[in-house]
Amino acid sequence: MAVIREKTDDTGAVKVLRRNLDDVVVRVYSNTDTITLLSDKIKVTDSSGNGVENWAQSVGYNSSNMTVHSGVTLPDGYIAKKFTYDGTTWAQDSNWESPVGLLIGPLVSSINESATSLNIINIKMEVKVNDTIQIENEKLTIVSIVDTDNCTVARGAASTTAASHDAAKLIYKV
Repeated sequence: MAVIREKTDDTGAVKVLRRNLDDVVVRVYSNTDTITLLSDKIKVTDSSGNGVENWAQSVGYNSSNMTVHSGVTLPDGYIAKKFTYDGTTWAQDSNWESPVGLLIGPLVSSINESATSLNIINIKMEVKVNDTIQIENEKLTIVSIVDTDNCTVARGAASTTAASHDAAKLIYKV
């Protein structure tokens, strides 16, 4: 398989996709994959030319803000987005938060502590009514699925406190 996600024990050479703003490695691929950075997206194909992954404009990754490094050896304990890499040196990202459940994806737009509508890409595929999700330290209960990317929630589930959350904060199903 060409895409290597959440890889934790491989010491072989790989390609890494690094976000330039903070040097965080967002994805790791086989060293034989081709990663093409375009102005509006990132396209990944395997050694046979088959499409592996496309990072669309909505994700915000493109040739102006991402870098590919080839022939890289992963650090011990590697997990996607846990480490920074400057092209030479690995370090654990100071903003890393250990996953609390199954990763659903990032929050598309910021919410305040009273918001009950969430915009999360493909949320309909990931949860169902009455499931519990978590954003930072707050747990939320899914009340309804509005459409593919939107749902309504009850805030402060499981005795947590409703809080504001910035766009791009990760959401987990717990």
